[in-house]
Amino acid sequence: MNVVCFASEKGGSGKTTCAVNLGVALAKSGKKILLLDMDSQGSLTHHLSQECDGVGGNIVDLWEGRISLQTAITECKSQVHFIASTRQLSEYGNQDFRAKLTQILAAVRKNYDYVFLDFPPMLSDFTVGLLAVADQVIVPVEGRGGLSIRGLHSQIETVNLVRERLNARLKISGIIVCRLVERMKLCQEIVQYLAENHREVAYPTAIRESIKIAEAASVGKSIFSYSSRSGPVKDFLAL
Repeated sequence: MNVVCFASEKGGSGKTTCAVNLGVALAKSGKKILLLDMDSQGSLTHHLSQECDGVGGNIVDLWEGRISLQTAITECKSQVHFIASTRQLSEYGNQDFRAKLTQILAAVRKNYDYVFLDFPPMLSDFTVGLLAVADQVIVPVEGRGGLSIRGLHSQIETVNLVRERLNARLKISGIIVCRLVERMKLCQEIVQYLAENHREVAYPTAIRESIKIAEAASVGKSIFSYSSRSGPVKDFLAL
C-alpha cells in the first residue's frame, strides 16, 4: 500500500479535484483506493457527498473513539472509499495526531493499494505531520496561475525538509498540471518550465480546464459520474 499526499502550499491548485478523480480512475482500473479528507474545510467530503448513501462519521469521530474504523469508511458508487473531514479537524493543528493516523494506516494496509491524503492549502505543524507518515507526494500545479511555480518551489522545500528530519522515505512522485488551457501563453510557459526543470517527476498528461469539473464538485460527484465523456475524464484515465 502506498500513502500518497496531494499537497500544495498554494490554494486553488487542484488538490481535491486530482485526489478524487485520479482515485476514481485508478478504481476503474481495478485498484483499491481509500481517500482521507484531511482538510477541515471538507472539500473532498462534499465532492463525494452524492456518490454515497450517507456518511457514518468523520476522522475526528474515529480518532476520539466514537465510531469504529468500519463505520468511518464510506463506500462510493464510483468504487472509491473515503473517510470524511469535519471542522473540528482544525483543532488538531498543534496536537500529536501522527500516532492515531499511523494506526489507521496500519489497520487498512492489507485492504488498499493506495491511500490518498487531501491536504489543506498551507504549511503548518499539521501538514508536516501528514507528510511524516506518507510515502509519496503529488503536487498539482495550476496551469493558468501566475504564482503556481512559486507554490511548487515552496512545497518542494517542505518535502525536502521533512525527508531530512522526519521521514527518509518521502519523495515527490509526480507534478500534475491542472486547469490547462492549451492556447494560453502562461500555460504553455508553465508546461515548458516543468519539462525543462522537473522532467523526472512532471507527468506528461495534464488536466484540461473544463466547467464540467467545477460543476461536478458543486453537486458532489466525481467528473466520471457527472460527465463521463468530457475531456477531463480522458485526461484522468491517461494520467
